[in-house]
Amino acid sequence: MIFLKEKAVSMCFIMIIAIVAFSYFVSEVNAEDENTNGDANKVCCEITKGGETCQYTTQDQCNPGYRVSASSCEASSFCKLGCCYDKNDGACYKNTPQPTCASKDGLFSADPLCQVPECQKNCCVIGDQCFMSTQLECKNAVSNFPYLSMDFRDATSELECVGYCQGQDHGCCSLGLGECSWTTRDDCESRQALTSQGIQFNFNTYCSDSSLGCDCTKQYKTQCVGEDVYYFDSCGNMEGIADDCDYAKGTLCKQIDNNTASCSSLDCTSTYTDEKNVHDARLGGFRMNGESWCIYEGPTGNWTDAVGSRHYRHLCINGEEVYEECKDYREEICLQGKASADRGSYAAAACIENWNTSITTVPEGFKFWDTEDETVAETCSEANIEAHYFYYKKNTFADWHEINQETLQQKFADNVLLYCKSKGDCGPAYNVELVKGGLDSFDLKSAYQDNWDPSGPPKWMVRSADGNLEYSGVPEYLWNYWATYGVHGGLSVMMDVLGSISDAVLSEMNTIGTINQFGAYGGIAATLISIYILVFATATVTVGAVTFTGGTISILALAAAKGALGSVVAGSGWLGVIPIWGWIVLAIILIITWLVTSGSEQHEHIFTSICAPWTAPKENKCEECTGPFKVCSEYKCRSLGADCKLVNEGTGNETCVVAHPNDVNAPMIKPWLEVLNKEYQIQDGAQSGYNILPLVDPFKPITFGIETSEPAQCKVDTNADIQYPKKFEEMPASYFEDVMFRLNHTMTISVMEPNTEYSYAIKCSDYQGNDNPIYYVIKYKTKEGPDLTAPVIENVSLKDGAFIPFNVTYSPLTVTLNEPGTCRVDTIDTDYELMQYGGLSANSYSNFGFNALIILPNISKGANQYYIRCQDRYGNTNQQSYPISVIGTDELKITFVEPTMGKEIYSTNAELKLGTFGGAEGGKAICSFAEKGRGMIEMMETSSSVHRQLLQGLKLGEYNYNFECTDIAGNVASNATKFRITVDTSAPLLLGIFRDTELRIELSEITTCQYSNMTWSGI
Repeated sequence: MIFLKEKAVSMCFIMIIAIVAFSYFVSEVNAEDENTNGDANKVCCEITKGGETCQYTTQDQCNPGYRVSASSCEASSFCKLGCCYDKNDGACYKNTPQPTCASKDGLFSADPLCQVPECQKNCCVIGDQCFMSTQLECKNAVSNFPYLSMDFRDATSELECVGYCQGQDHGCCSLGLGECSWTTRDDCESRQALTSQGIQFNFNTYCSDSSLGCDCTKQYKTQCVGEDVYYFDSCGNMEGIADDCDYAKGTLCKQIDNNTASCSSLDCTSTYTDEKNVHDARLGGFRMNGESWCIYEGPTGNWTDAVGSRHYRHLCINGEEVYEECKDYREEICLQGKASADRGSYAAAACIENWNTSITTVPEGFKFWDTEDETVAETCSEANIEAHYFYYKKNTFADWHEINQETLQQKFADNVLLYCKSKGDCGPAYNVELVKGGLDSFDLKSAYQDNWDPSGPPKWMVRSADGNLEYSGVPEYLWNYWATYGVHGGLSVMMDVLGSISDAVLSEMNTIGTINQFGAYGGIAATLISIYILVFATATVTVGAVTFTGGTISILALAAAKGALGSVVAGSGWLGVIPIWGWIVLAIILIITWLVTSGSEQHEHIFTSICAPWTAPKENKCEECTGPFKVCSEYKCRSLGADCKLVNEGTGNETCVVAHPNDVNAPMIKPWLEVLNKEYQIQDGAQSGYNILPLVDPFKPITFGIETSEPAQCKVDTNADIQYPKKFEEMPASYFEDVMFRLNHTMTISVMEPNTEYSYAIKCSDYQGNDNPIYYVIKYKTKEGPDLTAPVIENVSLKDGAFIPFNVTYSPLTVTLNEPGTCRVDTIDTDYELMQYGGLSANSYSNFGFNALIILPNISKGANQYYIRCQDRYGNTNQQSYPISVIGTDELKITFVEPTMGKEIYSTNAELKLGTFGGAEGGKAICSFAEKGRGMIEMMETSSSVHRQLLQGLKLGEYNYNFECTDIAGNVASNATKFRITVDTSAPLLLGIFRDTELRIELSEITTCQYSNMTWSGI
């Protein structure tokens, strides 16, 4: 049996090897056939119909007016390779076909290696850059830097050339007349070549050395260089290291002032605080590196949180205090605890989900100003209550009694108000600047205001001028309590608990599971409990004065006696024989019975509360929305006043402005002198604008600006008719700096025409749409001078080496220039005129420059190299290409998914697992999962080629999960699985045993069997 098994395995192995080998052989043959058939119809075209030279392609692509060869282009006579010298830029192109050289008006030489005098290269030095080039190439390259002279040096090798700029000796360069600088030998020698003064290089010698005669004081100041402290002399030359800071030991260089730096502790010696934070005595003082703590914008907890407020987490990182904001609308709260380290105890805080406001007693906020959102009003109305007060007496002789007399006390009204506030931004409350709002958002009424007992109305009601009773309003002691800074209620209890738990629990405090531990401690505030007891407790009252809570009065016996007595009297027929005293006794009995059974009275009073969304105060403090360690959001801005509105939302420059509907004042404009280049001044500066003097250099950028009296958008028009100003909305969509509402606005112009006057007509509009009726005009004139400078490619829209999605063969690319121009691109580094692929002109100016659009063509799998050159309006063309490469990617695939489709799992835990392959980084991707019908969630272990997610505590049943993976290129792969959680309580059934050449056992389900040659007696 064993032999047969081994033989079968061996035969299977041989068969597999044979199949693989045969497949490989067939594929090689097919590939060879394909290549043979494909090349059979190709020729070498001298010029193609598309203008390309020396292309090996099908004959129908050749230009009929030029030569054709049935051989490869390398073997043809007319595509002979040689050296092409470009007379314009001095570039030499090795192994260039002769037709290609002729098309670019180059000089062709039969030497394909370009060993001709025109192509001899030496070292071109531009600033701190050294590269080998021809003399004409160096001249053209230096022409891009109008303030540099040509520096073309002899160099026998590229290594020698690079050595001019790297690894040079340092020392003090004595310039004469006491002027010295610490620099390189080459720099000092280049200065000597430019002047007749006696310049001397002093190797490895500081300029503060007294023997040099330099007017430089030794170790005049200290400054940070990297993480260490260095000395600098009085001339600004760096000297030796002053202090070696050690980050591992807790020190890092910190600049104290302009002249002093030191190795400072990574701890924060002082930190931010304000009067609103009294919960931690250490606020404002020392904090250890890595310590974190909570900052609040006012009282928090026990429903005291101001509308618009949020929680913050502050941290000390490398000696600097930084902060992070918890989620807005108090969806997150900041909890602060204590932990211990080798250096002692420290604070540790985190922003956690405000998952149960009844425990935290921190109400979540909402868009209280959104009157169209029905859920806003509904949320507050959940706190509307109805309470009953009863005033009764049992009979004429009984005293008056009360039920729910608590409703008459001030505490009842305070608790109902607190219940309203617990729903969120409902009822009266302060905003973050302690201005009262929502004064009309709460009311407490009585259904029977005139039927009071003699003791008077409830304590929380007063009579108005017209004699009606009404809610007296929020008592002053409550307003004072809501303005008391600190942490209150459930949040305070949670912090106390957190301060006493172990470091291990503290490290997990961000998880909901850990916060659940605080529930037992936080509880619901006692005041809230009293509200529920008061509002929802019921009193048993039977109308008719038969039964009252607090005592039962039974008059049934008296009624029965009264009825029996009447029957006797009426049916006797002996009225005349009753003695007089009998009538007297009977009369007394009837009178007593009437007195006891009559005179009962009951009054019911129903109290109802109205809880409505908070309303912002009329007093506007919009400007207080921003400040140190603060974030301005729409929620906070809206709370600061009824006319406050947020502008520039989502830009990082959010501003809260007054948007009063009756605002008719346009923003006032004046010069912003601080941003103007130092070499210029302004003339006039009146209400209508200013002029910039003297003449402006057309080849240097200039920056100028304006200030507005309120946050405003500003537009600029360079072709405006000053006599007939347009309205702001009619002006071109060209903004002064950007579209945001700002107080300060700047504009930088990079390149101007020589000998030209420039005029910028400006209008600014505030949030209400008020704009200044006349233009504010800024003018200047440029100096004379020709434009000989090629355009500068400032940047491109793709980074070098960017990944391109699978199957994308063309990609748009934005090229930003410093002046108007047109760009071209090619897959070979050639001159501008010979580049095959053109683009759109960059004539429109943006804040970053002039943008030209080109298309990167024929993107294939793997690295794709492209070269870009541009030309300005005056014909100045880049002599060097801007290189950029992109990487075409494979398709991203999901190779496997576990659990497999339809699998049954006999456990309440399951692990989702999938593998990815291909894409931009060999399968590396970010994968997310979602149960059917729900949103995607990033998997716990991802950003690799294998991704895992543990599912715990699953219930019995069927589960459907979808998967989506995305790599850095944007390739997306998706898959799904379906499995069932079940419990197997039955053993497999034996269906049959068969034997022919071997023993076969048939079972009811897949299982594992074992056997033994020993006997057993049974089960």
